[in-house]
Amino acid sequence: MSNHQYPIDLSISRDFEHINLSVAKDFEHMLQEFIKFEYLMRKKKWPDAKNGLLWTTTEVAEAIELLMQRDGDWTRNNPENKKEFTKARLERELGDIIWMALVVGIVEDVNPISGMISKALEKIDKSRILGD
Repeated sequence: MSNHQYPIDLSISRDFEHINLSVAKDFEHMLQEFIKFEYLMRKKKWPDAKNGLLWTTTEVAEAIELLMQRDGDWTRNNPENKKEFTKARLERELGDIIWMALVVGIVEDVNPISGMISKALEKIDKSRILGD
C-alpha cells in the first residue's frame, strides 16, 4: 500500500457529518438500473452470487496485472499480445470490479454502496470514540 498522503479539505469534510444515505441509495439505484439495462440490451445471463464474485476476482486480477506491468514486477507471457499500462486502462479495470460487485448486489438484493458508506461512517464514529 502506498504511503502517499491524500490531503483533505477539512471545511468540506465537515459536510459529511450529516451525510444522507438516501443520496447514496439514489446513486446506487441509478447504477443498478443502468446495469439491468445493459444486461437486457446485450441479452446477458445473470450470474448467481458465487459466480458473480468469481468474475469480480478475474477483474481484480486484470487490474493487478496492469499494475504489475507498470511497476516492472513481472515479465508477461507473450507481451506482444498485451496492451500497455495506461491510467485509462486501469480506470476501466477498476470500473469492471465495481460493476461486478454491483451485479452481485443486484442478484442478492443488497446495496454495496450503501453498505460501504454505512461501514465507513461506523469506522469514523469508532475512531472518534477511541480517539484515533
